[in-house]
Amino acid sequence: MIIVFTMKISSTMRILIFLLLLGQATYADISAIPVIFDTDLATDCDDAGALAMLHGWAKTGHVNLLAMGINTINPYTILCLDALNTWYGRGTLPIGVTKNPDAYTPPSRRVRYARQISEEYPQTNPWNCPDDAPNVVSIYREALAAQPDIDVHNPGVVIISVGMLTNMQDLLQSGPCEHSGLKGMELVQNKVRLWVCMGGAICGW
Repeated sequence: MIIVFTMKISSTMRILIFLLLLGQATYADISAIPVIFDTDLATDCDDAGALAMLHGWAKTGHVNLLAMGINTINPYTILCLDALNTWYGRGTLPIGVTKNPDAYTPPSRRVRYARQISEEYPQTNPWNCPDDAPNVVSIYREALAAQPDIDVHNPGVVIISVGMLTNMQDLLQSGPCEHSGLKGMELVQNKVRLWVCMGGAICGW
């Protein structure tokens, strides 16, 4: 299932509230909703708010955070994500960044909060720049491969996508790897029940 929210009618916060309400029914038989969070963590600070909500729900047992990734190219956002996860006590959570050279590069003025957080707050991972961080596609494939296939007892993983869709494209187009012999599309079909996307324009909408 794919649910797309346009920026005109919703915000990242509404997406997450919807997800929690959905989980009360869909995931009633499991302890926590398994979630992958894909974010640009730039241009607007709503992503940081969404991250705070997810960490809060993880603390209360509503969400099981599997991995997170950055879908933009700039020097600060992956370091900012590391710092925020460290702040919330989950610095060891697997995170990665896009290695796609065609990924969106926001102007420096649009990543001021990410830069300040990355420069002023401690991080868990010994990275100095995005080049040091893992490829997000590998991170997502490993996280998905470790989850059971969807069945009556395992509703599957929820991917929350905020910002650019580069990582989703690259995941779907990925080939077999050391984590799974399945192609990206097959892996997603077996493991992912729901993709919730905040998109400004998709399919001409």
